[in-house]
Amino acid sequence: MQMHVLGCKRVKGVAKATGNDFDMHFIVVRVPIEKRQPTEKSKLLVDGAGFETADVEMAPEALPAFLALQGRYPLDLELLTEQKFFMGEFKTFITGHGQQSPLKKVG
Repeated sequence: MQMHVLGCKRVKGVAKATGNDFDMHFIVVRVPIEKRQPTEKSKLLVDGAGFETADVEMAPEALPAFLALQGRYPLDLELLTEQKFFMGEFKTFITGHGQQSPLKKVG
């Protein structure tokens, strides 16, 4: 999957509510703003234009590959994904990246 990647991060700590340790890894990507209309279940309205950021979960072993790109972000990258069974359900995790695409100049 091709994405505009802005960076990567690791978030590690202790949950306030449970006291359990956590260690999560993410890439930060640019995504279009998705408009939403209120429904019976959700009264949330989202309106806008342009882009926002989203955190995408990454397998811990993929972090070094993304840290190696430090100083070169933002990048258009082909992201490698894998389905993993996690906390009772299958989730998609980023496991690495493929070729870097050249960024298109704006203006």
